[in-house]
Formats: sequence, C-alpha cells, structure tokens
Amino acid sequence: MPGGERKMMKKRRGKHQRNDKEETLHKTKKNHHTVVDVWKILRRFLDDGYMLLGDFQDLNHAKISYTPKRLHQYQLQVWNWKEEFVAFVAQNHEGIMDYLSHACPSKMEKQEQELSLANIKSSSSQSQRKGKEERKQTPSRSCSYTHSKSSHLFWGQTPSSQRPDGNADEASMVLSRLCSTQLSRALVYLNQVLAVDLVVDDKAVNQEVHEIYHNLRKEIRSFLDIDDLFEQQLLMADSKIEQYKEGVSLLKKTKKLLGDLNDEVVAYSKYVEWNEYPEEQEKLKSYISVDWSEFQGWAQEVDLGGKLQSLADDMAHPRSLYSTTQNLYDLDSFLVEQKQSPSRDLVIGNDAADADSIVSAICLAFIERKTPIVPISRETFVYERPEVESLLELAGISNASTKLLYIEDLIDILQNSVSTEDDVRRRLTLVDHNTINDSLHKFRHMFDVVEIVDHHIDEKRYTETCSGKQRTIAFESGKALVASTTTLVAEELLLDQTDTPLPSIATLLLGVILLDSVNLDESIGKVTYRDRDAVSHLLTETDWSKSALLAYLIPSDEGRLTIDTNELFSHLQHAKYEPEFWQAFSVERGLGYDYKAFALGENEEQQSFGISTILMPGLSFLEKEDFILKTVEFMRSKEISFLGIMFAYYDLTAGFQRQLAFCSYEDQRLVATRLYEELDLKEVDIDTLELRSNEIQVHLYDQGNIVPSRKQIGPLLIDYFSGRVDV
Repeated sequence: MPGGERKMMKKRRGKHQRNDKEETLHKTKKNHHTVVDVWKILRRFLDDGYMLLGDFQDLNHAKISYTPKRLHQYQLQVWNWKEEFVAFVAQNHEGIMDYLSHACPSKMEKQEQELSLANIKSSSSQSQRKGKEERKQTPSRSCSYTHSKSSHLFWGQTPSSQRPDGNADEASMVLSRLCSTQLSRALVYLNQVLAVDLVVDDKAVNQEVHEIYHNLRKEIRSFLDIDDLFEQQLLMADSKIEQYKEGVSLLKKTKKLLGDLNDEVVAYSKYVEWNEYPEEQEKLKSYISVDWSEFQGWAQEVDLGGKLQSLADDMAHPRSLYSTTQNLYDLDSFLVEQKQSPSRDLVIGNDAADADSIVSAICLAFIERKTPIVPISRETFVYERPEVESLLELAGISNASTKLLYIEDLIDILQNSVSTEDDVRRRLTLVDHNTINDSLHKFRHMFDVVEIVDHHIDEKRYTETCSGKQRTIAFESGKALVASTTTLVAEELLLDQTDTPLPSIATLLLGVILLDSVNLDESIGKVTYRDRDAVSHLLTETDWSKSALLAYLIPSDEGRLTIDTNELFSHLQHAKYEPEFWQAFSVERGLGYDYKAFALGENEEQQSFGISTILMPGLSFLEKEDFILKTVEFMRSKEISFLGIMFAYYDLTAGFQRQLAFCSYEDQRLVATRLYEELDLKEVDIDTLELRSNEIQVHLYDQGNIVPSRKQIGPLLIDYFSGRVDV
C-alpha cells in the first residue's frame, strides 16, 4: 500500500463507526485496565488478536470474494488491536519478561514474596530503576497463573491434580502427556464427526457440527505443532518410531482435508452473513456436502480412530525414557537424585515389601523417571530384607539402604504438604498390588492412582484414573500369569527400547524373577513361559562385561559373557531362607515380615482376615516363646479374627516344602472344604507343643500340593468365608 494512502487511512480510523463485533471487543479491551493480574490482561489481548487476525486471514485462505470497503473494516479491527497491544507490552515489557521467566513457587514462597502484580504495570522510569535495584538484592519469582478457563486444546479439561507442575515435572514427560491428552480429545471429536451427516443446513451452517470438526482439526493441528517444535524431546519408544512417523503423516493429511473443508464452510458462512453471492452459496453447499461425505469415508478406510488411539496410548505414559536417559544416569546416581529431590510421580510396592515389590518399584521408577518408595521402614529393610540388600549390592548399589526413600519418608512428604497447604496431588503407581497400602489410607485424598503393574487378582479399584494400558494386571481364571511382577517390568523394558539394558537393572530383574520362579523350576508350578522368555532376553541382550557380577560371569555358547543363573539363584536363595536369620525372629516380627490383608467386600477399609508368609518349618515357628500370646496380640493389632500362616522352606532330602497354619477365635479345621482338597492338606499333630488356649485355636497342615501360593489361597479363603463353596 502506498505511504500516502496508508496515512490517509490511519487518519480516518478514528472516524470509523464500530460495528457490534468491534464494540464488544472495545469493551473487552477497556476492561483490561480494571484487571490487576497482568497475565490475565496478556491472555485477553492474545485471545482478541487470535480472533481478529483469524478473521482477516480467512479472507485469503478461504478465497472469499470481498469489496474494498469490507477489507478496510477488517484491516481497521486488526490495526486498532495492534496499537493497543504494542502499547501494553511496551509499558509492561520488563515486568512481563520477569514474570514469565521464573518457575511457579510453592504457596509458602508466594506468601513470603507478597508480590503485588499491580506493581508490574508501573511505567515510571523511577519505579523501573528501583525495581532493578530490588531484584539485584532479592531475586523475585512470580507465581505462574493457572487460567480458570485454560484452552481445551491444552490442559483446560484436565483435572487440576493431573496438570503439570513447573517446579517438579520434566518437560519431556509433560510434552508427551500433553500430546496424549490432545490425541484422546481428537478421537472423541472424530467419533462425533463420523456420526453426523450434514455440516450445512438449508440456509445456514450447522454451528454445532462446525464446532465439532473444527475442534478436531485444532486438536490435530496443535499436536502437529508440538511435534514440529519439540520432536526430539518427545519420549517415543525406539521400536515405535516408524509407527509414530506414519501416524504423524496421516494426521498431516487429516489436517489438510479438514482445512480445505473449513475454508469452504467459512466462505459459505460469510456469504450468508453478508447476504451476498447467492450463486457461490449454492456451489459451496454442494462442495461441502461431497467433501464431508468423502472425508468420513476416508477416515473409516484408513482407521483414523485406531491410529489416534494407538498414538495416544503410546504417549500417555512413555516408557522409552530408559533408552533416552541411560547414558545420563546410572542406577546409583538415579536413586541418589530421587532421594534428594522426590518427584510428584511415585512408585510403591505392597506392604509385605518382598524382593518383588521393592525391586519392581525401583526398576519401573528408573524406566519411567519416577521416585521409588520402599513400603516399609528403613529399620525393617536393613534388618529383615537381606536378600534384597544383597541383590542391590550385586547390582553395584553400595550402601543401598542410605539411597532409598522409605514409607516414613513418604508420610513426612505428605504431612508436610498438609502443613504448607501444598494442594498438588501426587500420581501413584502401584506395583505388585492393586489396592493402596493400609499406611496410606488417611492420605488417599492427596494422590491419584494412575498406573498399576501387578500379578494378583484385580480388585477393580481406581478405574476412573487408571484404565487401559495403564492397568497391567497379569491374573486370569484364579491364576497368576507370571511368577513375578519383575517379569512384567522386564517385558516393558525389553519391548520399549532397542539399546542394551543397563547391567544393574538387568541384574535386579533377573535376580527376582529367579527367586520368585524358584530358578524357573517347573515342578514348583509358579514359572510361566513369560518368566522364561524374560530371563532369556535379559541374559542375551545385556552386555554383562560391564556388570558388577564378576563372580557369576561365565562364557555363553556364542562366546559372549553371560550369567550363571544357578549360582546367582543359590546365593540369593541362601540369603532369603537363611535358617539362623529366621530363627532369630520374634513371633511378632515373623508374622509381620510378609503379611497381606484380605477383604470380603469391595470396601478397601474392610479387612476380614490375613495371611503371613514365613520361610521356615511350621513346627519351628510354633514352638517359639509366647507364640499364642504374641499371635493374639498381632491379630488384635490387625483387627482380624482369622490368620493364615504359610510356611515355605527347603528340606535337605525332600526339597521345597510348604505348610499351612490357621489361627482363629473359632475352630476352623476346613476338613470338608474345597480348600482342603485342592491343597491336599494333612493335619500335623502339634499336641506336644502345648498350644492350648482359651482365645484362639491353632491347626497346622502339611500342604501336599505345593503349587498354590498366597495368590491362590487368599481367593480360596475369601470363597470359604463368603459361603460360596460347600462346607
């Protein structure tokens, strides 16, 4: 535009009479000056600009015919907005830059700062000089603003507990979760699009339908913008990169098809609004109808919904972080970092805290870059988990007990959150169980269960926050599908990355799978093909030359170094079943060592009975001093009237053995029950132990069928007490 004409138009702007739309915008801008929060003002300016610039751009994109007068109206709207926006930014530039360049402080820090956002608007040079001097003396950090109506394209429809925390969350994890959220919403819009026949009615655009497909396009466009800007930061599994690229290519075509359709709809709606170009209106109606039908057919043909779902699932909880960070973190450094700076994403095993619970939590936390929690006290870990500490030492983690977070540490974190009014909810991953531990019940309102990796019967809880691929429970038809949760963690590790596993992680997973499957012994009845496959892949895909397991290294048939699994298992098994270790236990410590509570109803507060696991012969434990007195005290502390005690041990001649004791306030012999028959129970004479008591009855049985473990016996007892089996 020639300079003289631009000046003429600029002089005429003030005389321009605003239409209804411009008047609304003008009132909105006037209201900017009544708002104290500069971030809100900035957001409103950007919202206005997005709408005005979009309308102006549509004149070209949609190939709309227009008169010079109409073009001038759109130009004026943009120019007026630009002048006010530039003036606002110039006036507040320093404050805005300072405000947006710092992470959000905690609530306590906010109170300490007592920052008035109104002061940011000051434009006097004296105030600016004073502000610079103050900032040199005291670094100021303004609180990031959480918009009450955040854009639906980003976090607007996400529960506040699941929104990112700028102080705690890693950017790559947040980007991947955001992409998953956008793709999930796009799938919802797509399903609505496929169910609608018409975009344009007889004389108008169907605004509801237009909004649905326009939202679909915007969600896809926003995702593609993130991919374009941050592709290297997105946590996509190496094995799925090609699939991801194919999905992105398909979404680019989707965006193009919907964009062309939208241009036609925008042009048609403008002509209807202006009541002009009737012949063009009819042509456009015909084009829109054909293009709409063709898009629906194409989307079904290429399974666009399936592609969206697959991409959303892969990015919902990215597990490729292992391969992304393994060159940056060894396991030892990772544990030290997490102890010093726990994240809001936590992984915890069950209350029994056996090797499977502790190690699966540590390894999954490392893979997903979360904070592992040991679900027992540090004292209990040090004195009662010798096989776990031994395994950690073999994995190269020296002084492991000093580098872990324990249940008391987690409770301190949660209690401090209450005292500091920190209302950010934690995201909890449960491993080796699927109902939260007793010790965390009173903090239930402070976290969401977002992932479960387990091999016990599914108790169907937390489905509102944990479903689909986030809920991995390997248990069907009354039977565990794997011997150990670490098998499930190993499957995820081996599936989602192509780099060789870290020897430390492979050592931990391998050791626990061997322990839980009793060295892959078929006769015990616990091992499955998935356990064997996991062990095989860990052995062949790990570079053991970098391992700390020097005493267990042997050459493989292919000439590479591998692990002598028999020797490793024997070492760990000895630590786990050490007779002197178990003989030194008091009755109460033995009963509490590996205890699990069971509920008859769906209420997780209702616990009807419990089962303890003890790794020594039953007679040796029952003859301990004050067995009856201490057992009664233990049952009262757990508020149960029936206690099962499972004994497992190795006999020098007979091999692996199981026994089962029942302690109850009523006589529970179970002679005619399905439980008695399935376990092949034979009562052991314990009269010589003089265990007579007026409070509880005690019966001890040899378990002829050694295959069923607590995973199977617990549900059988639930059936027995619920009256669903013959007695």
